[in-house]
Amino acid sequence: MNNVELICKPSKDDAQALVNVAEQEWKTRLSSTIRAYSESQNQRIPADFESRVERLVQIWLRETLNDEQNERWQGEIDARAAYRKRIVIGRMVADCERKFGLTHAQMMEMEQVLLDRWKDSWWAMYRTGTLPETKFSWIMKILSESQRTAGFD
Repeated sequence: MNNVELICKPSKDDAQALVNVAEQEWKTRLSSTIRAYSESQNQRIPADFESRVERLVQIWLRETLNDEQNERWQGEIDARAAYRKRIVIGRMVADCERKFGLTHAQMMEMEQVLLDRWKDSWWAMYRTGTLPETKFSWIMKILSESQRTAGFD
């Protein structure tokens, strides 16, 4: 909610309406959802909680704030998503660079391939300490013949 206040600058009445919605959601379903996430044995579930909360807040904002404020918040969400993609894809490219010895041009091509194949679940995987797999079939056309065979030594 601090980020909402900084980015959207809601009026006092709008801020109170958001607090009311959040409290109601907490009482009706959010506390049980948080408990389920925190008690889950699946490592990806807690990591994905961040994006679930962001989506939920976005719904609350659409119902409470004006279009300009919602556009500002959407800009923040878009910037966060782009940042997350850069982090994960950058690590994936760096991992392949170490494995195959990629040139700068190859790294740029690979980055585009991964952007085209992006899945939001990759961020949740990354948050649990797991780097998403870069499938060889996705990048083999980028690699030279010697790189294709060297990667499997």
